[in-house]
Amino acid sequence: MLTHCNLASALYHQAQHLQFTKESRVYDFSSYSFGASLSQTFTSLAAGACLCVPREQDRINNLAQSITSLRANVVTITPSVAQLLGPRDVPTVQSVIFIGEPLHLRDVTRWWGQVRVLNVYGPSECTPYSDINSHASCPQEATRIGIGAGQVTWVVNPDNHHHLLPLGDIGELLLEGPLVGEGYLNDPDKTAMAFIHDPVWMRQGSSERPGRHRKRLYKTGDLVHYNEDGNLTFVGRKDTQIKIHGQRVELGGIEHCLQEHMTEAKQVVVDVIIPKGESSGPVLAAFIHMYPISANLKHPAPTCIAEIIHISMDIEGILTQQLPRYMVPTVLFFIREIPLTVTGKLDRGRLREIGTSCFHKSMERQRQMAKSKPTSRIGLELQNILGRVLAIDPALVGLEDSFFRLGGDSIGAMRVVSEEKADIELTVSQIFQYPTLGNLVSLCHHVADKAPGHIPPFALLRGSFNKKLLLREIAAQYQLDATIIDDAYPCTALQEGLLSLSLKLPGAYMIQRTLELHPTVQTADFCREWEEIARNTAILRTRIVQCSDVGPLQLVLNEGIQWVHTIGLNEYLEEDKKRPMEVGKPLARYAIVIDNTGAGS
Repeated sequence: MLTHCNLASALYHQAQHLQFTKESRVYDFSSYSFGASLSQTFTSLAAGACLCVPREQDRINNLAQSITSLRANVVTITPSVAQLLGPRDVPTVQSVIFIGEPLHLRDVTRWWGQVRVLNVYGPSECTPYSDINSHASCPQEATRIGIGAGQVTWVVNPDNHHHLLPLGDIGELLLEGPLVGEGYLNDPDKTAMAFIHDPVWMRQGSSERPGRHRKRLYKTGDLVHYNEDGNLTFVGRKDTQIKIHGQRVELGGIEHCLQEHMTEAKQVVVDVIIPKGESSGPVLAAFIHMYPISANLKHPAPTCIAEIIHISMDIEGILTQQLPRYMVPTVLFFIREIPLTVTGKLDRGRLREIGTSCFHKSMERQRQMAKSKPTSRIGLELQNILGRVLAIDPALVGLEDSFFRLGGDSIGAMRVVSEEKADIELTVSQIFQYPTLGNLVSLCHHVADKAPGHIPPFALLRGSFNKKLLLREIAAQYQLDATIIDDAYPCTALQEGLLSLSLKLPGAYMIQRTLELHPTVQTADFCREWEEIARNTAILRTRIVQCSDVGPLQLVLNEGIQWVHTIGLNEYLEEDKKRPMEVGKPLARYAIVIDNTGAGS
């Protein structure tokens, strides 16, 4: 629900950014079911501009000619629709206002220098624009959503809006001001979830500003971050920060990486499909809409809507270097047209339908193809493992088949590693780098031939020395029991330097982590589990010592954790920060602290 006050305030605050005048001829492209039509209509009328209303069939089927015939010089469209046009197609246009979708550099570059480019952001709940970028000095800056226009913008923790984030951190955007609407008609529950009152940080204020009360803010659900110039950059939807096998995945980040390195791609969309009849779970898929000529990609038959494609090894290598393993798409589709809704936005529902259908057909073709079969014992064992993990007949996995093209993903790769036999040694990284069965078999044979042995304690120490005398010297110098020294090896130059700086500047290169224990957790059990971790992790039992004969050493001790039990969390953290990390002393300290409210921390 929007009020007259909301609309009047929007006109007052945004007119200077949009720069509509009586000479403006504004093309009325936005559907009347789309919130942007409110701003477009009322801003045009308030400025004395001409609102050019096209025939519906021209708006949909003959956009460029319709804009030109109406002599429109201002066009407000989504980036997806803008890709159907170019400056030469619409010579009358002087300003392009991008709305509704994230704006990519490629979209800006097509228009930059030819027309005035504006990037406008805002949800319908906020009348409907809230941020406007109208003064970018280069195409890169134009992709940002700008500054609040009639709104105050706040960036908070996406999982807790009572936690205000520092400048530069990615968080959820909150909007405050006269453009924030009244809520959702006859839906108080939905209104209460999206429109919040007086978050803690606003009530508390700061050293420079007093706290404020009775303020209402709208939670956009969008992830943004501040840039050094005060403009905001849109990162993605909070609800597109999906989870695959428990891993949080931001689709916008994957799209950006693909778009940056696939020069043939006109548009990239990443989403999750759930193949029908497959048991491998959700599949991360990338949909590539390419320019007419692409040398590195194999185009499908003209009759196909979409088809699985194979990208060059160079690009695939770049993706695995720049993205976490679980964020690398399992499958890539060539798609002839990106489906749009009636309002010109991306139709993700239709895209998922297309992806699911094409993936299923591709899997059927894979099953019907003749396969090159492994003949060695290791090859047959690995084929069986891949078949079990992929939940398909092992005979369907040929030597040329890629684990990921058959539906595998990062979690599946981990399962392959966990199911390995004694003479099959692979890592998840190797499966990503050499995903075909044939390459993995060759790699297993190579690894089996090398079979590195165990490095015995003290074997890495250089020079000639008497072990007993060395341990006795270290024990006497640092008041240690020589019998608990399990191993010793040289320090790196970086380790030595960092410890030296920590001694000079107490608190430098130290990190403190606080875990709040749930009331049901028994402190004794918690301590026991941590001690078990330390027993199995040598670095947690390491100290750095100085030895006259062999120089600085890392010393691994067979000792337990020395727990500190105290009261007052802030006081403990302050005192602990003042204590330097000394030579010969533990490099990890542990404490059980009761905070001032009586809750275990």
